[in-house]
Parts: sequence; structure tokens; C-alpha cells
Amino acid sequence: MTESDFCTRERGIPFSTFRAPVLLGRWIGKRNLDAIYREARAVPVRDIMSSPVYTVDEEGTLADVLDTMHTRRVEQVPVVREGRPVGIVARHDLLKLMLDRIAVAIR
Repeated sequence: MTESDFCTRERGIPFSTFRAPVLLGRWIGKRNLDAIYREARAVPVRDIMSSPVYTVDEEGTLADVLDTMHTRRVEQVPVVREGRPVGIVARHDLLKLMLDRIAVAIR
């Protein structure tokens, strides 16, 4: 499950140009926010997670990660060993790697 699976999103109100925040498919208002958060604690992850989950094997290459992110249009890729998660590579990690390499190259 990623942050975008859970986080508040804006959605257009039917028959209107107005947009309002939605969390877990429900409109958020000042009166019902606490109730939505209480209910969210009981929602199984499988009900809101992105599916299917695209993974790379821990023996895979950076090219495998980049290809998966690009072709599947995802920002995080779980890393698995024998089908079990052992880590995750996020777009942020790739940007940090690029910055580190650029810093080394200009020294």
C-alpha cells in the first residue's frame, strides 16, 4: 500500500465544478473526519492497496527497477527474495542516487 492509496484526494462533486477532499472514497467534512479516521483503522490493506503489485527480485538490476517504474507507471517497486518483500525502491531513492553521482562527478 502506498501513500497515494490512502491519502486524501480531491474529487469533483457531481453536477458541479467544485472539488472536495475524499478519503477512502468518502467525502471529508469537518463533522465526519474523526469518524472516517476511526473507520480507516479497521480497513484491511488489501481493500485499498494498488493492485497488481509489480516487484523486482533482489538480484535484479537498477535497469530492471527503472523499466518497471516506467512501463508500469509506478513510483515505488517492492524488492523481493523468494517472493517475500525485503525492501522497496522509490523514485526518491533514484533521485538521491543521481544527485550523489552528480556531486561526485563535479568534485
